[in-house]
Amino acid sequence: MIAQLERFATKFVFSKLTVAYFQKALATLVAKSVKPTGNDFLFLVNTRLWNEVNTVLDRWLIEHKTDGAVLYSKAANGYVELGATYHSYEFAGNKVIFKVERSFDVEFPTRNYGVMVDLTADGISNKPAMEMLTFKGGQFIHNWIVGVGGKSGLDSGEVSSRVAGSHIVAWGYAGLAMYNPYRSVIFMGEESGVPLF
Repeated sequence: MIAQLERFATKFVFSKLTVAYFQKALATLVAKSVKPTGNDFLFLVNTRLWNEVNTVLDRWLIEHKTDGAVLYSKAANGYVELGATYHSYEFAGNKVIFKVERSFDVEFPTRNYGVMVDLTADGISNKPAMEMLTFKGGQFIHNWIVGVGGKSGLDSGEVSSRVAGSHIVAWGYAGLAMYNPYRSVIFMGEESGVPLF
């Protein structure tokens, strides 16, 4: 997905994330959309950016003094739960929904990274914005390493391992096609040099 989007996506590189970046990204995606309002965009983020998104939205709520506190609720035994986890952000009639993508942690361990994509199907052909592809019959493959006792644990005969038990390997082929990479925005924070994990 990243390789298909990098060349065509609008890119935002930042040292400090702000809500204004969300608004600019939404405006960029809306400019490439069929309708000016009512769009839902997906924002896939690594763990580093996910933490920063929540911090930024916490600060935004405090600055706008929606209720004098961030968010709180009365929990059991007289304790108070403080804080929130943000599912989405809406601006000018369009919404961006956040989702953590852990594979971005592997690819970008020392920087905040996220991809905002428009998942609206093509208006003419009705083709989806992205599609998963595989070889025919290759989406799910099983192989066994038969140990002592065979597959059932009680079989006699030829074995592949001296271990008293069998091992199954489940795997498959999958790929992703992005049909309209122009309708995407990439967020990249500055390199920190320190991996999160």
